[in-house]
Amino acid sequence: MARRIGILTPIGIRNLKEPGVYSDGGGLYLQIGPTGAKSWLFRFMRQGKARAMGLGPLHTIGLAEARQAALACRKELLNGQDPIEQRKAARNKSVSAQPTFAACSQYYIAAHEHGWKTPNIELSGLIRSTPMWDRCSATSRSTWSMWAL
Repeated sequence: MARRIGILTPIGIRNLKEPGVYSDGGGLYLQIGPTGAKSWLFRFMRQGKARAMGLGPLHTIGLAEARQAALACRKELLNGQDPIEQRKAARNKSVSAQPTFAACSQYYIAAHEHGWKTPNIELSGLIRSTPMWDRCSATSRSTWSMWAL
């Protein structure tokens, strides 16, 4: 017997109130939490382990969009790729494109040091020679750590 896909309907989803996980077929599930929040999950098996990937809340992702996302995930699985790892790799690419604090500070110093009153202060050399700033991204530092020099 073939598996059914597209079991849930918009009216049926609206009427569901009980916390639990409801299948739409093809690995797509509607999860209702204890507070009544509804969200979409894509569940699959990878190397003998059950995996679940959140696709988004129901108020943002509709039924048709969730089905399209689940279809894309199934296609990735057919190509031998893990959809969760693909999403992590895409997120890491966007984070690695951010400039480091060292790059930002060097740009700022080069742009503003001509207007400083005391040019004999080697602040630019101090920051440029500190290897700690090269390893950290600008978003991972709090403001106070900049003044801890």
